[in-house]
Amino acid sequence: MRNSRLLQVFVLVVGFAVVAPAFGQAGPRLEESYRHARQVVDAALQAVGPDFDTISYQVDGKLPARDQSPHADGLPVTLDFHGALLFDLKHDRLTWEAAAVFPGGFNFHGLSRVKDGKGVNSDLVGHTNTPIPNTAPLREIIGLRIPRYLLTQAVQAAPTLRWEGEADYKGRKQDVVSFATGNGTLVTLYLDAGTHLPTKYDVLGTDPIAGDAITEVVIMGYQTVEGRPLSTGHIQTVAGQLAQEWHYSQVRLNPKVDDSTFDAPSDYKAAVQLPQTPTVKELGKDVYEVEGLGGGFYRSLFVVFDDYVLVVEAVLNDATSRAVLDKIKETAPGKPIRYVAQTHHHADHSGGLRTYIAEGVTVVTTPGNVEFFKRFAAAPFTVQPDTQAKGPRAPVFEVIRNKKRVFTDGTHTVELYDIGPTPHAEEMVIAWLPKEKLVFTGDQFGR
Repeated sequence: MRNSRLLQVFVLVVGFAVVAPAFGQAGPRLEESYRHARQVVDAALQAVGPDFDTISYQVDGKLPARDQSPHADGLPVTLDFHGALLFDLKHDRLTWEAAAVFPGGFNFHGLSRVKDGKGVNSDLVGHTNTPIPNTAPLREIIGLRIPRYLLTQAVQAAPTLRWEGEADYKGRKQDVVSFATGNGTLVTLYLDAGTHLPTKYDVLGTDPIAGDAITEVVIMGYQTVEGRPLSTGHIQTVAGQLAQEWHYSQVRLNPKVDDSTFDAPSDYKAAVQLPQTPTVKELGKDVYEVEGLGGGFYRSLFVVFDDYVLVVEAVLNDATSRAVLDKIKETAPGKPIRYVAQTHHHADHSGGLRTYIAEGVTVVTTPGNVEFFKRFAAAPFTVQPDTQAKGPRAPVFEVIRNKKRVFTDGTHTVELYDIGPTPHAEEMVIAWLPKEKLVFTGDQFGR
């Protein structure tokens, strides 16, 4: 027994003696990485010139509607996009106006304002105000497009700032550093080794359809404004697909700004308050709607048949579908969920489909969506693992033939119709419940 204990102690001592030098070297290597990265960022701050409090500019460009193509395998519809930004970096305030027309005739013209940590979205068409629950993502997305703000964030994140090495981008040598933003997003920043100006940055995240995906934001070039190099625009790709192409004009530094600029219009009415949490609403006997999805802008329908449950629409993402499934199981305990029918393939209306696939639920869809949903089911979701990633299953499909599929048990009836092509999607399904005289549809109407 004593020899055994001595052997254990000997192993621990030897193990410590072997490992200790590695631990001893880790500190200097880590500090060296930070010091090198800090030198690169400090040089970049010198290159972009003196600090400024406020910046404003106009935006004109292209906005490809990713995952919003009329056909599941078609090219994105590219929208003409117009915007205007006023960003008060000193006081962390901003206004962001944007206008575009989406497929199917959905007109959008809105103005977001952030002040004192609070935000309001104003619909400039409907003249309504809606509070922004969390303004941090908006400030971060817009701010990181501004080189000085981007570099300031790197300095503020000093404990996470690291040197990643050298790289080549379009024939020019780059110094590469990384840092984590206040939201925990890891940014890999490329800086031109000659000019020291930011060239681009990459972020690894989760795309609703592609899964693990790199978002790349490339600064198009620089223009001189009041002696400072400022960006002329940016190009953003997600999973290798163009997502934004913005050109900046009428760039102004430190324009005179009235404090009231950041206040929401007082003569606008408050938007209708939608349910913010998943809530079951009974529409008829054994017919239910789950409201409060995606801030209240999305819904799922489910019908309890004698032997199973049919769901219409798996919206947004895994978390949303999990919440809907929980509500269904509370409402119809022990009843198997056998089918989920999709109105169309767009990411916001089908992003939660992987959850049902992982549960073994049969997907009811139109012929043109099958291959798209197969790829979606097989996509890698390792950055933020969802239900399908944790227990993957091959999808099972039932295809709507001749534009109609009827579900009935003699008491309940749901008729699915493919009413496509429509301007929004070439294959578009609606659910008709004749007994209840109820139609359930997605993205059929807009201003």
